[in-house]
Amino acid sequence: MNLPYSVPTAIAEELNKIESGWFWNPPVSGNEIYNTRIIHKDGRRLWIFQKGEKFKICGSVPENCFLSTAMPEIMVSQSRTPEAIAKDISRRLLPEYRTFYDELVERIKQQNDHQKKLDSIKEHFESLIGEKFRSNGILHFKGWQFSVRSDGIRIEEGNIKENDFEKFIEMIR
Repeated sequence: MNLPYSVPTAIAEELNKIESGWFWNPPVSGNEIYNTRIIHKDGRRLWIFQKGEKFKICGSVPENCFLSTAMPEIMVSQSRTPEAIAKDISRRLLPEYRTFYDELVERIKQQNDHQKKLDSIKEHFESLIGEKFRSNGILHFKGWQFSVRSDGIRIEEGNIKENDFEKFIEMIR
């Protein structure tokens, strides 16, 4: 049995009265059971699933976050009014979900900042050496293997032939 559009629409309208910014986002694929979600303008998303005589309502990770983790969730009776369900969501789900969501957003920001730092180090090294790193993050140059680290470039392996000592010393100066 598919969840009628009127249910999440009414819940979103009631939730928006409690906390402004919530709206219902119609399903893209037409599968109402798995694509029924209420979205907040700040990016938070609530999914509504039918589970027997109840609705399971759970938070979701931020967009472009591919973390597999337990989401905050509640169960509410389908017989309750949209207003009562919205109040339950606001009281029982949103406080925990807000903390969960904000922590993930901060973690994503830290990961993105770290990646920007690595990209900057990589681009700087590439510009100096005149070669590009492979997609796996490794660069081979004159028998040496380099990889990017958060504090610089790591030399993974390589051998210097005795007659190349001077060239190597000059290269690393």
